[in-house]
Amino acid sequence: MEGNPFDGYLRGKSEKYPELFSAFRAAGWSEQWRADPHSLAREPYFREPFLPMHALARQLLERFGGFGMNVLGPRSLDFGCGAFTTARTLKIVRPYEVEEYLLGERGRKKTRPPAFPIGMMNDEMMFLREDWKTITVGYNWGWVMLTDDPFEAIDLEFRQDTSIEDDPARFWEITDPVQVPEHIALSIYLSV
Repeated sequence: MEGNPFDGYLRGKSEKYPELFSAFRAAGWSEQWRADPHSLAREPYFREPFLPMHALARQLLERFGGFGMNVLGPRSLDFGCGAFTTARTLKIVRPYEVEEYLLGERGRKKTRPPAFPIGMMNDEMMFLREDWKTITVGYNWGWVMLTDDPFEAIDLEFRQDTSIEDDPARFWEITDPVQVPEHIALSIYLSV
C-alpha cells in the first residue's frame, strides 16, 4: 500500500537525481527528516507576511525545512528562508510578483496561491508554484531560471551544468524594467 503521495514523489526525484540525493544524505538529510514545526510556522522569516503557503510548499518544507549543505565548495543550499541574509531585493518581493513580473502574469485573476519562497541556493531564491514549477531568481533580481521542480535547479548547480542558460524560455537576465516591481530600485539594473 502506498503511503503519503509525497513519499512517492521523493522516491521518483531520488531516482532521477541519484547523485544529488546521495549528497543530501551525506550532508545529513534522510527520508525521515522533519522540519521543526515552530520554525516552519515562521516561514519565510520576512518582516512582511508572505501568505498563503500553499500545500505543496508546506509538504516540501516539512521534509526539507532547516536542511542545508554546501553545494559546491562555499556555495550553499538552504531549504527555508531562515538563513537568507543577502539580496534585500529578494526579501521584499510581494506575493505574486515573481509570477506577475517575470512570467508576464500581471493583471490575471488570481485563482491560486502565489509561488512561495522555499529557500536559497547561493544568493538566489527559489519560489515554488503549486505545480512543482520552480522560479529561481538571481541575486538582486538579476536573472531568472525556470525549472520543472526545485531539485532540477539544485541538480544543475550541483553538477555545474549551465546548459539551461542556452534556453531563453527557461533562463534570462532581467534587463527590462517592465520585469522589475516598482518598489525595487531600478538603479541596480540600469547601467550608468
